[in-house]
Amino acid sequence: MSFSVALFAEEHLEKTDMPVAQTSKEGAWTGIDVSVVGKYAEKYGHPPRDPYINTDQGDLLLFVFTAAGVIGGFVIGFNVRKIFYEKE
Repeated sequence: MSFSVALFAEEHLEKTDMPVAQTSKEGAWTGIDVSVVGKYAEKYGHPPRDPYINTDQGDLLLFVFTAAGVIGGFVIGFNVRKIFYEKE
């Protein structure tokens, strides 16, 4: 008697009433910058401000990483060619 893994997994799915690990509550999962650095910054009179370039909007962050990859790839490729393939 053999059972396929997919069939076994489908048959034994049970619904549980366990809470999910991540909730949508405000402040439930704060990063170290908010929970630690932000607390001390406000304590010493430096409230948080908006960043100069907000990369959380749209595809700006994707564009920045793509541009950095293209520039880095060009520099690395040029230097590899110059070091290993062009002999003086």
